[in-house]
Amino acid sequence: MRLKGIVLNNFLIHDNTEIEFADNGITAFIGNNGAGKSSIVEAVSFALFGKSDKGNLIDLIKWGRNRAVVKLYFTKDNKDFVIKREITATRGRANTTSLVYQLRGEQEIPYIQKNIDKELPKLTGLTLKTFINSVLVKQGDIEGLIKLTPSKRKEVLEELLDLKVFQLLSEKYAEKRREKERLIKDIEVRIQDLDNLIANMEKLLSEKEEKEAEKSKVEEEKRKIENHKKEILQILNNLRKEKEEIIQLKNRIETINIKIENNKKRLKEIEEFIKNVENEEKKLPELTQAVKELKEKEEILSLYQEVKKLEIERKNLEEKYNKAKENEEFIKKFEKIAKEYEEKEKQKKELEQHLSQINKKEGELRQLQSEINQKEKQLKEQRDKVINVAKILSSKKQIYKMLEQNPEVRNEMIKNNQDKINQLRKQLEELTAEKGAVESQIKILKKQLENINNLKGSCPTCLRPLDQHSKEEVIKDLNLQLQQKTAEYKEISDKLKQITQQIDFEEEIRKLLEEYKNQYEIYKTIYKELNEKKAKFEVAKREISKKEEIENQIKEIEIFLQNQKDDYSKYKTILRENLNIQTLQKQLNDLRAKIDKIYSQIGKVEENKLKQEIQNLKEKEREFIKVKNLIEQKKEQEKLSLKIKEEIKNLQEELEKIDLSNKRDENLIQQDINSKELQLSQIEQNLTYLNNKLSGLMAQIGELSGYINALEKQIEEIKDLNNKMENLKISVKKYEEVENALFELQKNIRNRALYELPKVVSHLFFFKDYFSKITFDEDFDIILYPETLERQERKISVEALSGGQRVALSLALRLAIARYLGSKANFLILDEPTIHLDTERRQELVDLLGSIKEKNFIKQLIVVTHDQEIEDRADIVYRVENGSVKPL
Repeated sequence: MRLKGIVLNNFLIHDNTEIEFADNGITAFIGNNGAGKSSIVEAVSFALFGKSDKGNLIDLIKWGRNRAVVKLYFTKDNKDFVIKREITATRGRANTTSLVYQLRGEQEIPYIQKNIDKELPKLTGLTLKTFINSVLVKQGDIEGLIKLTPSKRKEVLEELLDLKVFQLLSEKYAEKRREKERLIKDIEVRIQDLDNLIANMEKLLSEKEEKEAEKSKVEEEKRKIENHKKEILQILNNLRKEKEEIIQLKNRIETINIKIENNKKRLKEIEEFIKNVENEEKKLPELTQAVKELKEKEEILSLYQEVKKLEIERKNLEEKYNKAKENEEFIKKFEKIAKEYEEKEKQKKELEQHLSQINKKEGELRQLQSEINQKEKQLKEQRDKVINVAKILSSKKQIYKMLEQNPEVRNEMIKNNQDKINQLRKQLEELTAEKGAVESQIKILKKQLENINNLKGSCPTCLRPLDQHSKEEVIKDLNLQLQQKTAEYKEISDKLKQITQQIDFEEEIRKLLEEYKNQYEIYKTIYKELNEKKAKFEVAKREISKKEEIENQIKEIEIFLQNQKDDYSKYKTILRENLNIQTLQKQLNDLRAKIDKIYSQIGKVEENKLKQEIQNLKEKEREFIKVKNLIEQKKEQEKLSLKIKEEIKNLQEELEKIDLSNKRDENLIQQDINSKELQLSQIEQNLTYLNNKLSGLMAQIGELSGYINALEKQIEEIKDLNNKMENLKISVKKYEEVENALFELQKNIRNRALYELPKVVSHLFFFKDYFSKITFDEDFDIILYPETLERQERKISVEALSGGQRVALSLALRLAIARYLGSKANFLILDEPTIHLDTERRQELVDLLGSIKEKNFIKQLIVVTHDQEIEDRADIVYRVENGSVKPL
């Protein structure tokens, strides 16, 4: 796989950048820090994997824009492809779309449309893990792998080889095997208890049989007593019935005698009532005539009162008729003006509603203007804060002046600052360890000088016998070493002081950058709120401009309404009264006719005299009603009298039928009852005793049954455990086989890597002519064997290599890992590889990159740097300034 080109639209600091990569050679991007060089590397990584080191993808969109696009063109197996990834900002969230096309001429044919992040590595042959560890060399990480301690390098390589996966699987299967083995031990312990369980069960069965036999005897005795109890209960029930029957008969005789006596009393009272009513009946003819006369006089009085009301109604109706004539003339005259009046009222109401809304808008407008002024003031103050922080930063480093014009580079600058701090801290740790080692060596040398007079045997420096050296030579040699170490200690201490100062300086920068970022986020929020309020202000302002016109219209309408108010009120009153002349004339004629008719019926009437006569007749009416009610009551009492006589006759007949001569004495029956109840009490006591005994036996039998069932279940389970144990042993054996297979697989992968990787590194190592071979020990520590004329092989560590050799070895190791892991990428990306390198080592790296290109170790080298040395070696050189990329 080789890269052909890349297009960036609104990506980080870039507006619209198009780049072509050298097809076979070095492509260099040169520019100052913060110019947008690393953004190109970030775009390549984002296009390939859809992820970003910056965290939130929305931060990849250029400040002030809402959409960013990256297109990466590449060649694979002589076919051209393009990856298109787009980020859209919606309500503070990032939405992404991704597609892969195959290029055929100028035509783009969809190639991968779904599961891009899963399918794309199959096409490119690159995973994110391989890309980070073999293709991409991050800032200051040119010697990353070889600078690691052996244990850390071992951890990284084992992770790349997926050895940890096999280790985790092996531990998982081992845990399952141990669990099965624990189960087998538990089963073996339980099987040993089988004989004891069987013996206990036989003993319990025997005890249960004894209890059940005893229970049968008790149940038989209980049945006999219960049968005797039934016989006693039957006799007792018969005695009680006999006694109850005698008592009921005596009570019935007494009840009948009382009823007969009561009925005779009631019969006498009824006869007296009937006699009194018959005397009152004689007044009925006279009272009937008086009631008839009352009805006639009440009818005359009613008609007289009605005609009086009709006279009043006639008078009112005549007044209405005369008024209706006047109103009819007014309605005809005012009807047109009334319609206009109503239209004006409606129009005024609508205009007042509109005016009310405008008045509210005025209040809103004043509030909005106040808020806009406040927001503009806040925005200016916040902008000044942002600019002030940027000026403080630029006073410390000129590169930060860019923040005054382009705040979008803030995240990149924060990242670069953090990377710088991490690198300085790493250097601080290394120098501190180195200082400790030198300090220990100085102490040892001083100790040796103190004890030089007591030295015997061998020289402490060369280990040869002391007789070959004078003490003066040894002291001189030790002093020389002590001076060198002391100078080295001072040099390290000075470096530590410088690095500490640099860390403090960069930490101060970090705090300022964080403050800048926070202040700028506040600025953006205020700016957004200000624009929203301005938009609302303009809408309200347009509405308020119509206010004066509406107020004038309302004034004109109010003048008209005021002038016509009284006449319109009169008009509405007449309409509500709804007086019709023809209807009133007809009603008046009908009323006069009705009054004349009533006068013809009643003639001349003296109202007071008539009312007195009616009052006198009403007394007769009340007496008439009373007599009529008595007559009705008499009829009911006569019926009741016949019914009572019949009841007395029936009671006397029933009394004659009752005979107590053939019945036993009540007291004798009670004596028999008492005797049987005593026998029944004794039987109940015996039954209670037997029931308690039976309950105890049943509880004991139930408890024994429970124990027996539990033992039977345990015995059955133990018998089943034999089969289960055999299956568990088979499982344990299988788990052991899987563990061994995983161990062998892990061992083979590791051994193959230990054998193959050094071979590939040796082949790719630019200085391989100086070394006979390169190997890795069991802990992946790198050992180099220099060419020598000695018989015995010499071994040297990575620390003994020169700066250029270390860089070459690091690049060779990265390429070897990529090839070993099956990466089909034929390009290498180096982001600021010369950072923290001195002039000599920078030149060595440039020469090395040129040699890699010339010897065709890899097709494409993409280098991002702020150093100029690479220009002469590069095939294509781009100058990057403030997000603008121009070829040189």
